[in-house]
Amino acid sequence: MSVRNRTTGELSPVTHLVVAKWLVHNHPPLIGLCMSLTLIGLVLGGFLVYHLYLVFRNTTTNESFKWKDLAREIKQRAKCPRAKAT
Repeated sequence: MSVRNRTTGELSPVTHLVVAKWLVHNHPPLIGLCMSLTLIGLVLGGFLVYHLYLVFRNTTTNESFKWKDLAREIKQRAKCPRAKAT
């Protein structure tokens, strides 16, 4: 990647780091917007993956939480059985 000097007209090589620094210095709102949109995209991507997982398991969000609660209860009862009445 290279840039042209405005006064001399010659090309100078530029690294990606220099371009990134220039963008941050000259366009901070644009960089903030890009970072926010990237974060929102990652969150929405995770949400999509979770719901596709639920679709393939053929369950609803409510059912998945209820099955988790039931599994936790069964595990807890297996660790600490109640005293049997005689």
